[in-house]
Amino acid sequence: MKKLLIVVLLTALGQAFAAAKPYNVLVIQTDEHHFKTLGCYGGKIVSTPNIDWIAKNGAIATSFYATTPVCSPSRAALVSGRYPQATPVTNNNIPLGDDVVTFAEVLRLKGYKTGYSGKWHLDGLGKPQWAPKRKFGFEDNRHMFNRGHWKVFAFSKAGPMIASFNKRGEPDYKLKGADQHSYATDWLANRTIDFINKNKGKPFCYMVSFPDPHGPNTVRKPYDKLYADVEVPIPVSINKPRAQTPRWAAADPRITADTVRLLMPKYYGMVKCLDDNIGRILETLRKNKQIDNTIIVFTSDHGDLCGEHGRLNKGVPYEGSARIPFLMVCPGKIPAGMVVNEALSCVDFMPTLFALTGDKLPKGVQGRDASALFRGKADKWDDVAFLRSTSNGQPWLAAVTDRFKLVYSSLGQPWLFDLKTDPDELQNAFGKPESKPIIRDLTKRLADYAKRNNDPYAGNKQIQADMNQALGQAKDHGAAERTAPPAGSQRAAHPFAWPVEWRRRSIEHAVGLRAANSACPVFLLSPRLAGVLDVQRQQTAPRAGCPKKGRPFCRPAVVGVEPPRIDRRDHLAADRRRRDESRRMGTTHRPSPRGRHPLLGCSHHDRQSPPLAKKITKRLAKRVKDDSRTHPHSFSPASKYGPKWISLQVDEQEQ
Repeated sequence: MKKLLIVVLLTALGQAFAAAKPYNVLVIQTDEHHFKTLGCYGGKIVSTPNIDWIAKNGAIATSFYATTPVCSPSRAALVSGRYPQATPVTNNNIPLGDDVVTFAEVLRLKGYKTGYSGKWHLDGLGKPQWAPKRKFGFEDNRHMFNRGHWKVFAFSKAGPMIASFNKRGEPDYKLKGADQHSYATDWLANRTIDFINKNKGKPFCYMVSFPDPHGPNTVRKPYDKLYADVEVPIPVSINKPRAQTPRWAAADPRITADTVRLLMPKYYGMVKCLDDNIGRILETLRKNKQIDNTIIVFTSDHGDLCGEHGRLNKGVPYEGSARIPFLMVCPGKIPAGMVVNEALSCVDFMPTLFALTGDKLPKGVQGRDASALFRGKADKWDDVAFLRSTSNGQPWLAAVTDRFKLVYSSLGQPWLFDLKTDPDELQNAFGKPESKPIIRDLTKRLADYAKRNNDPYAGNKQIQADMNQALGQAKDHGAAERTAPPAGSQRAAHPFAWPVEWRRRSIEHAVGLRAANSACPVFLLSPRLAGVLDVQRQQTAPRAGCPKKGRPFCRPAVVGVEPPRIDRRDHLAADRRRRDESRRMGTTHRPSPRGRHPLLGCSHHDRQSPPLAKKITKRLAKRVKDDSRTHPHSFSPASKYGPKWISLQVDEQEQ
C-alpha cells in the first residue's frame, strides 16, 4: 500500500513539474513567401511535409496578414506587437526604436537563453552588418545580419562572413561555393541546431530568419533543377483589363506568363530546401526530447505576388503580397489540427504567445490576444485586421476580415474585395448596393483603429474624404481631384492634358522600346508613371503601315509619350517652351514640323516603322540621360527584356 502511495505521489509530482516547466519558444521566419507554395495551404507542386507537420500537430491561421507587406515594418510589428507607426518602422531600413520591448527581451529577463540568426532588417542601412550592437533581447546575435539576401556564408577569424564575392572583391548574391553546409538556408539551420543542442536543459527562445525564398531566385544543387520540368500555373490575374486594376497596384507590362515560367521553378526549389532544413531542426528537438515542451511558430514577413496581377514581390494589399503563412504548435494547449479562420496580423503574435506562456505584456503592445482562437475556446472574436502601406507619400489603409477586404487609398477610388466569390481579387464590389452595410461597418472599424492607434494615414485628404463619404458624413468623393481626363477625350492621352500634379514630361519616365507580338515599336512607361496613370496594355488590331499585317499590335491603353493625335495647341505650346529655352541657351530654335511629336520629334507613322526604331530609341535615351539628375530612371531597349534582364531586376530587389 505504501509503495502504491509513493508511486502515485511521484507521478503527481512529475506531472506538476512538467506543467510548471516553461515552454521553449522557436520562431521560424521566411522572407517573401507565397503561402500557396505550402502543402498545408493547398500547394500541389512542392512537397512540404515538415512545415505541414507543424500545421497538423498545431494550428493553421488561414487569414493571417503582414501588418505592412514589406520587410522591416512587418518584422518590427511581429517582434513588438506594435503597429508600424509606433515602432517607428514605417518603411524599410528604418531602425527599430530604442524604447521597443520585444518578446525576446521579456523572456530573457525571465531567465531564458535567447538568440537570433539570419536577416534582421531593423537596424538601419547596415549591410550585411553582422551582430548589431542593439540586441533587443536576442542575447546571442552573432549570426544575425542586418540586410541583404546573401546566398553563401562561411566563418573567418573575425566571425561569420559572406562567402561569395564579385570581381571587385565585394560580397554579392551569387552561389559561388554553395553546398549543403555553406548555402544560406543550410548554414542558418545549422546555427539553429547548434543553439538548441547547447541549451538542452534550459528554457530557450530562438528566432531564425531565413532570407529565402526572396529573390534573386537562385538555389544550390540539386534544388536548382528539381522543378525545372514542372508545369508552372499561370495566375488568371496576370493579364486583366484596366477596369479590374486599382491605381495603387498598376501592373508592370513586362511581367508576362513567360516571366512566371522563368522565375518559379527556382522559387519552388528554395521552398523545398527550406522544408528539408526545417525537418532537420524538428528532428533535433525530437532527439533532445524537447519537442513536447516547445512552442514552434512558422511564418513569413510578407508574401510574393509571383506574377499575380502582373506584378512581382510585395507592397500592396493583394492576397499574394499581404497574406502570409502562420502556423503554431503548443503541446498541451493548442489542439492538433486546429484551423483559425478569423483575420489576424503580425501585431497579434506577441499577445497570443504570452497568453500561452503566461507572461505579462510590456507597455506599448497594441495587438490582440488570439490564444482562445488557437485553443478552440473563443466564443466571440472581432474578425478584422488592419493593414497599412509604407510611408511612400501615396498611402493606403485596409480593413480585412476572413471574407472581405476594404482598401482606401490616396490613389483612385476605394476598393472592396469579396474573397469568397472573387478569390483572385478581380472585381471591385464597392459600388454594389448590397455592399453598403459591409463598407459602412468596415469603415467604422478602420476609423476606430486609426483613432486608437494614432494612424496618420486616416488624415490623408483623399482617404479621409472617401471614409467620410462611406460613413455618410460627406457628399463629395473628391474624385475630380484625382481622376484623369475622360478616356474618350482626344487630349486625355497627351502629357500636357493631365492634371497639374501629373503635368510632367513623360519622356523621362519611359524605360524601353518594345513591340509585343509584332515588329511595331511602342514606348512603355515606367512602373512609377504607370502607377500614376493606371496604365495597362491592351491588344488591338494592327494599324495601317504596320509591316506585320495580321498580327496584334500591343500598346498602352493610355499613351503618354505617343498620343494618337497631337493637339495643335499643345504642339505650339511645346514649341514656345523650346524657343524660350533656345534663347536662354543662345542656340538656334527649329520649330517642329506640323504633325510631329513635340518631344520626340517623330510622327505617328514614323513610330510604326521598324527601321526608325533605333533612331527613336537613341533620341529617347539621350533625353533620359540629359534629365537623369531630376529623373533618375534607367533606359533599356527591348532586346534586354529577356531572362537575363528579369533576373537582374530581381537581383536588385533589395528590400
